[in-house]
Amino acid sequence: MPSDRRSFLAAAGTTLAALSGCVTFDPPATTGTWPRSAIDNAHTGRSNIEGPANSLYEVWHRDRPRGGALQASPVVGNGRVYTVYSRESTTNESDAGGAWLEAFDAGSGESRWKTELFRSDEFYYFYASDSLVLDSDTVYVQTKPGLKAVGTDGTVRWTFDNLYESQQTPDVVSPVVTDDVVIAGTYSTSSDERGEVETVYGIDPNDGSERWRTEFPELDGMWQLSAADGVVYVPFWYPNGWLVALDMRTGEELWRRRIPVNGTPTIADGRLFSGLNDGRSDRDYLGAFDPTNGTELWRKRIGPRWADSGFAVADGLVYHIGEFNLVARRVETGEREWTFGGSEKRRIDLRTTPVVAGDSVYVNGYEQRKTMYGRTFVLNTKTGEKRGQFGLGRNGYSRSSPAVADELVFVNSNAGRLFAVGECDTEIAGHCVVG
Repeated sequence: MPSDRRSFLAAAGTTLAALSGCVTFDPPATTGTWPRSAIDNAHTGRSNIEGPANSLYEVWHRDRPRGGALQASPVVGNGRVYTVYSRESTTNESDAGGAWLEAFDAGSGESRWKTELFRSDEFYYFYASDSLVLDSDTVYVQTKPGLKAVGTDGTVRWTFDNLYESQQTPDVVSPVVTDDVVIAGTYSTSSDERGEVETVYGIDPNDGSERWRTEFPELDGMWQLSAADGVVYVPFWYPNGWLVALDMRTGEELWRRRIPVNGTPTIADGRLFSGLNDGRSDRDYLGAFDPTNGTELWRKRIGPRWADSGFAVADGLVYHIGEFNLVARRVETGEREWTFGGSEKRRIDLRTTPVVAGDSVYVNGYEQRKTMYGRTFVLNTKTGEKRGQFGLGRNGYSRSSPAVADELVFVNSNAGRLFAVGECDTEIAGHCVVG
């Protein structure tokens, strides 16, 4: 517990005595599972968990090395929270770069184990991506040497070499994970000069052996994969955008359609949602398509956003970032329902992805005063009204997605700090009274 709260409690004895019977000291619950940044293979960003929303306060934090472009979205399950972090190499020979996966007790923040994923003296590679997936007793993470499967005891079980020698993308590149097959791509690390082609792999989850592969010699610029109903969707930005549907069991191509995809699709409510761009930075759109054949249903212009900013879909609304706003639109028509942020003072980071837990939507942004103060905002899903917020610090921000448990939400910041945030039961003079 932060020391300032202890000092405050010591000074507030009389007040606490007067509130006898009203102050609870129960530790926050750590039940609930948040297995990946977008919650599922379809990237719906939707969970039924009712997370903390009002009077948010810091339960604990942990600081770890920061380096490269990585801001990982944590994952949660079985009372533990997992995160990956990396550090670039320096001129000091003893300070090699690398990536590590660490497990913490979700309630206390105590480290349970740490596993080294990769070491290198190269300073220009990204050593891991925002890619964690927790499936039963295995954590999957994309690293430069390949996709790694790590047991929940910290033991590396296997590594599958799915990347080429080109620079790894720092974007969100989580694998598709099922009990029968794990699917990963090459994610734009191919090179025409070396004759490498974009490839999607089906991998045995038990031993990491290759089940199948599908190559795309005529396409390039693969985004993150998504999947639903036995189909894996593979988006490419070159040439001029394509969306390809594959059978998850065999890798057989089912259909392809020329669509100017700009990011990873979300499949929900009988529709496939994707960011679109016609090649100009000011022409970003959100499109809804038939997931069985790629037929366009509607398209709305949404303003600038980064391609790795994804979507969340819940209760008939699709949530997205655009023009420094969080916007909720109707699934059936694309019409705008409400908007949050976008003022000079309060803005939403163009790279972040909103997530929905229960009847709250969580999104990372900032408030601009004389300098920037990072925030995690919690909003009412139906109205966009702000329920609560949590500060990530001066010049702090987060481009990763929060992970929500029953009474805690976990957020990683650009400073390498992992926050566990809870909902305060009792406040005195703006301070949360906790045991």
